[in-house]
Amino acid sequence: MSSKVKVPIQPDWWMKSILGAILSLILAVGLGNLIIVLFKSVIAQDILVQIGMWSIAIFWLPLFFMCFYFVKGWHMLVIMSSTAIVVYSFMLWLRG
Repeated sequence: MSSKVKVPIQPDWWMKSILGAILSLILAVGLGNLIIVLFKSVIAQDILVQIGMWSIAIFWLPLFFMCFYFVKGWHMLVIMSSTAIVVYSFMLWLRG
């Protein structure tokens, strides 16, 4: 007979869920703004704003689901925070 292996729920699942949702949304908004900054001179402004707005949902869901692949919650916090800092710094550098 087949035996099922029970994997215990990790105690930091709440940290991954709450902080993953918040940090992935912050990162998705930063990536949407980065699209707007990068393609400002190529695409018309009214279309570019719509592309940037709709890209937030496209970025947010995969980033949120990737949060659960990290083993520890603090590791996800460090990686997602540092990635968000890099994206926002690059966006502000391009605007500046």
